[in-house]
This record gives sequence, C-alpha cells and structure tokens, in this order.
Amino acid sequence: MGAKVKLLVEHSRSLLALHHAFARGAFPSSSSSSKSTTTLNDGVNLDVSRPVVRPEEEILEEYWEREGIVDEADRIFMKEVLNGCVRHRKVLEVALKMFYAAMEERLLRNEYNLYAVLFYLTLFRLSDLSFPKLRSILLSYPPTQSAPFVRFVFDAQRLTGDLQKRWNAILDAEWVKENIINPVLSCVDLGHALITELEERGAKGMVLKKTSKAPTESHPFLLTKPKPRRIPSPTDITTNVPKARAVPKSVYDGTGDFEALERTKAENRERALQAYAKAETQQFAVVTRTPPVPTRAQTPPSPPRPRLHKPVPANLRDAVPIKLTTAAILREDALVRRHRREEEVWLSEVEMGLRDGGEFREWENEAKMREEEDRKLEQEKRKLEIQLMREEAYIAKQDLLKENRERAQDLMAERETLRATAQASRKELEEENRKKVEEIQGMQEDIQKAKKKVMDDNLRKAADITHQTAHLRTLALKAQEEELARKSLLIAQIRQLERSIPSVGSIVKFVDPTETSHVGLLSEMSVTELQERLLVTKQAKEEEEERRREEIGEERRVRVALIRGKLEDIERERGERRRRRREAGRRGEGGEESALVTSTSAAESVYSYKATTTTATSSATTTHKQTSETRELKHLRDKLHQKRAARLAQPPPLPAGRSLSAKGTGHAVPDVAASSEWIELDIAEREYRAQRGFRKGTSGSSGTVGWEAGEVGA
Repeated sequence: MGAKVKLLVEHSRSLLALHHAFARGAFPSSSSSSKSTTTLNDGVNLDVSRPVVRPEEEILEEYWEREGIVDEADRIFMKEVLNGCVRHRKVLEVALKMFYAAMEERLLRNEYNLYAVLFYLTLFRLSDLSFPKLRSILLSYPPTQSAPFVRFVFDAQRLTGDLQKRWNAILDAEWVKENIINPVLSCVDLGHALITELEERGAKGMVLKKTSKAPTESHPFLLTKPKPRRIPSPTDITTNVPKARAVPKSVYDGTGDFEALERTKAENRERALQAYAKAETQQFAVVTRTPPVPTRAQTPPSPPRPRLHKPVPANLRDAVPIKLTTAAILREDALVRRHRREEEVWLSEVEMGLRDGGEFREWENEAKMREEEDRKLEQEKRKLEIQLMREEAYIAKQDLLKENRERAQDLMAERETLRATAQASRKELEEENRKKVEEIQGMQEDIQKAKKKVMDDNLRKAADITHQTAHLRTLALKAQEEELARKSLLIAQIRQLERSIPSVGSIVKFVDPTETSHVGLLSEMSVTELQERLLVTKQAKEEEEERRREEIGEERRVRVALIRGKLEDIERERGERRRRRREAGRRGEGGEESALVTSTSAAESVYSYKATTTTATSSATTTHKQTSETRELKHLRDKLHQKRAARLAQPPPLPAGRSLSAKGTGHAVPDVAASSEWIELDIAEREYRAQRGFRKGTSGSSGTVGWEAGEVGA
C-alpha cells in the first residue's frame, strides 16, 4: 500500500513541475519580479523566467497519456492534488518559505514540489487521508527527507504562532483554525512518535528488526476427529452474472455413433448368415443354350466391318541407326580393344598347345548351373524363414491385443473413479463460487456509493475551478501573443543573416584531368593516365580471350577427329563380328571344334583328365551340400506347418474395442453354434489367401531365377 501511495505522490510531484506556478521548482524569490533574459550568439533576447501557461486539464490529459495511467482512482487522486496545490498556492508558499528558512539551506531546491505535495496532504487532507496513511507515505522516503518535514509540521508552537498569523492575513482566521490548525494539532502526539522513529532509523541506517520465529510444536494426530456438519445450501440469489452454459451430455455419454455402428455390423452379419443358409438349401441350376430357330429366308451375310486402326508401317522392322554419344563411343572402343587382347592371348596359348577353350567353357557352364541351383535353394530357405517369422509375429500381435484389452478395462474403471471425484470437487467449487458472488456484490455496492460521493465532490469543486480557468486562459493568450512577436523578430534576424551568405553555385572550381592529387603516394596518377592504363588493360584482356578461344577450337577439332576414328574402328569390328557369326552359322559348331581338337590332342588329354577329376570332386561336394540344405528346408517346412496349424486352430480375433460379452454394448451375445459357419468361412478364406500368396511368390521367384539363368547362359 505504501509503495503505491508513494508512486502517486511522485506522479503529483511531476505534475506540479509541469504547471506554470511551480515550474521553476522553488518559491518566488525577490529577484523574480525583474525580467531575466538570455542573449544568444545571434543577438536574439529570450525570456526564460516565465514558463508557458497551460490549463490543468491539458496537463493532466497529456501526462496520463504519456505515462499510461488508466486507473480511475489514481487519476482522481492526482487531479485533486494538482488542483488543491494550485488553489492553495499562497498558503503553501508561506509554509514552504518558512520551512526552507528554518532548515538553513540544508534541503535541495529540486525537492520543492515534493514538499509542496506533502504540505498539501498534511494541512488540507489529513482528515480524509488519515494519519496511518500519511505515516506510510513519510516512512517510504529516507529519514533525511521526511524527518525535518515532520518536525516542522507537527510543531504546535510554530503552528499557532508565525504560521497562523501569516495564514490569517491571507484567509479567514476562523476557517484557518478550524480546517488547518485543529486537524494537525489533534495528531501532534502521533507526530512526535513518528519523529522519534525516523530519528532512530536515520541513526541505525534503517536496519529492520529481525523477527524471531517460534519453533514448531508437534501435536498428535486427531484420528478420531468427528466429521464437521454439512453447511446447509444457501437460498437462491438473483445475480446479474450470466449463467454458464451447461456441459452437453455427449461429453461423458457419447453421441451414440459407436452404438449405431455396432448395430449396423450386427445387422450385416445376420443378413450374411441368412444368405449363406439360403444358398445351402438351394441347388445350382445349369443354364442351357437353346439352338436358334431356323428362318425360312436366309439373310445375306453382312459385309465385314472396316478396320478403323491405322495400317502397320512398312519400315517397322528396319534397323534404325542409333546415334552414339562420345562416352558410349569411348566405352565401346575400350570393349573392342579388350576383346582383341583376349583373342590374341587365346590364339597364342592354342598355338603353343597349352589348353583348349571348349572344355573350359563346358566346365564353366556346369559351375554356373551349380551356382544357380545353390542360389535357388538359398532363396527357398530364406522364403520359409520369412514365413515362419510372419507366423511368430502374428502370435505376438494376438498376445499384445489381449494385453491391451485388459489394460483398457482397467483404464475404464479408473476413469469412472476419476469422474466421481471430479463431480464431488465440482460441487465444492460451486459452493465456494456462490460465496464469492455474495462478497463481490457487497463490494460493488460499496464502490457505487464511493463513486457517487466522489462525483458530488467534483461537481462542487468544478464551480471554483471554472473561474480560475478563465483567468488562466486570458493570461495564456497574452503570453502567446508575446511569444509570437518574439518569434517574428527572430525570423527577421535569420533572414538578414541569410542575405549576407553567397548563393549556392556561385563558387566554381575547375579540375585539370592531367594533374595528380599530390598526396605523396607512389601509385597516384592523373585522370588521363588512369584512362590510358584502363584502355591498355582492356586490349590485353581481349587478346588473351581471342588466343584462348583459338586454343579451345583446335582442341575440339582434334578430339572430334579422334572420336571419328574410333567410331570407324567400332563399325569395322561390328562388321567383322557379324561376318563371323554368319560363317559360323553356315559351317556349324562341330567342324571348328574337331579341327581344334586335332591340333591340340596331347594338351587336351591332360586338361580333360584334370577337368574330370575336378568335376567329380565338385559333384561329390555339391551332392553333400544339397543333401544338408534339403534337410534344413524340410525342417523349416515342418516347423512352418505346425505354426500355421496352431494359429488356424485358435478362434478368430475380435476387432479392437469389441468383446464377446455384452457389457457396455447393449446387444445380445450371438450363439456359438450359429456363428460356427462364419468362423469356418474365415478360416477357409485365410488358408486360401496364404496358399495363393505362397504360390504367387514361388512362381515369381522361379520366373526371376529362370530369367537370370537365361541371361547368364546367353
């Protein structure tokens, strides 16, 4: 409370500083009557002793808007303090002048407005403000500021002596005694106590006394304490507060969409069961087609319908030349050179009698076939492992659904408990809110009474302020006219000074482009030399670009010639390969191989013996490997069949959020015998889908393997 009142006092002090009567921050001195002026550098005389006169309403509105004060009570306080200080300015000036004289210049002049506010609150508003609030205001300031003021104001001898005599010369004596002297004299004892407290604070440095906290006392638990009696519900109170909208029932009970969905599902299931029962009782009828009745007159055959599609172009089967890129040409050239090197090596080895390539190719084909069979077995094994993992994942998912269903039931029970607790706490909160409404209504009535009282006081004071406002407005107009005359004189002097200054553009300075700046740098040059150097640099850059352009063109021509030569070699090699294939097709593969065997018989016998031995060893290894892999695949298939049989033996899982019990759904539980056909249909459908997916995966994998084998053979 003290901090807020101190803030209001500081706002009032700032408002007094903006008023023309208190703008100088001190009471009028003897020299204030003489007009003080100051002379500027241009010889213009300015009057700074008389501030601008503005009405109190304008000062208040501007200050409120600048400081952002919107509270009505704070505005009323500041407005009353400002108007009161202006109205009783002469009384306050007498008290402030004696106060500063008694303190013998130990107080600062810039605190004049602060003491003016304190004197006004103490002398004129003590009965309305009350001494405790005045005490909190004075304690919020340092003792060096508030102690002299309290000692001066609550001095009974000074109040009834010099101060009363000077106030009687200004105002009526009886009014001064009744409204100023007596309220202050009634609080003299309290003022002396406040003086003692402020002096102690000043001597001790305003150190607060430490409070001793009593130790905590332990008490036994009142386990058998009787439950307090329930407070009877109060009577209905008519309030102006709008009633809150009730919570809809759909928040807790739901909208019924889930029940409607369940009902629709039950109807669809019943309709399906009826359709299945009807299909079992009825037999399928075979539709026979009756021959058409021959007519007496045979109608002539209709002409063939014309084809509407476009004819096939004649050049569809022609070979279309493909334009190769530079990268493709280089790759093909590298391939041609590699083939040439391989053929040269093979021919040299054949001529030397080292080996024959025919049996090596046969051994290579057998190795590729074995690798293909191994890869198929590995794929089959991987497929069975994946299906086994799917079965295990299905079982784990069913266990997780069962666990989630149990957890959901626990959460439903906990939600019911929390709902009951929330309803009880809601009732207690409504009871507390009803009591608060009663208290707030009583406070609103008191506020309305206080507002009415303040409005009556403002209307009473408005009549006194109107006369002063008119007088101040007249003074302000007069000061405004004087200010306008002073500004006119100042403008005339400024224009006279402007005539003596030469006009813009009258001073012209010529620049020599051949002259340097003469600052002493090694790189300084004139504008002409700079232009010449730029021209030489530009010509050198253009010559360099032209030379580089010619080099790039020459490199491009060389590269194109090289690529053209490689392309001719590739075309020549392709023609040679085509010619060889045509000759091989005409001769057949047997003649060439027999000639090759005749030329290298000795080497072939040695090589064939080694190849036969290697083939026998590899075939034995392959047979053992295939036997072990076949056993492993059989074991995986048996395990998969067991998992699948166990899964199909279980009842079909229910969707999430449903159970076989009728609790919480409101529908009857279907008979197990009636739904057995439905369960059998679900099981048959799952088996069909599993077999179909297995066959599809097998056929797809075998097709892929066959394509890869064909590609390798090619």
